[in-house]
Amino acid sequence: MTFIYNSSELTKEDFLMLEFESWIENNIRYMECQMCYDPVPNIDESVASVLCWECLNKKIPLEDEKLKRKSTGRQPGWHWMKEFVDKGGNVYHTGVEVPELKGTLPPTEPKKIKRRSKQEIEAEKIAKYRKAKKSEKFNKK
Repeated sequence: MTFIYNSSELTKEDFLMLEFESWIENNIRYMECQMCYDPVPNIDESVASVLCWECLNKKIPLEDEKLKRKSTGRQPGWHWMKEFVDKGGNVYHTGVEVPELKGTLPPTEPKKIKRRSKQEIEAEKIAKYRKAKKSEKFNKK
């Protein structure tokens, strides 16, 4: 196979050797990166061209739009509720849709979930422990 490079025909090996130079220093073979021409160490003799880790990461997209999770518009834990009605009027009993009741009930209002801080959780544990100790004292008497 021949390649045309600067109006002259070259073999594949000659083309690759022109573009990506390799050399040996201290018994370690180096080769230039295809994109940034930085030296890449520990290259096998059969390798024709390499990409350094930085250029490889630039080629790979960070997040794919297809993989992102899309919101359903329902509140967290809706499938555990005894009865849940979404904005479209669909009625669900413990996560299973009941088509006979569609549009008969008003939409369920989302409940605000209160997040507790670590200090509140620890204070509750301490209070529970003290209460248990106090009741244990009275039971011994």
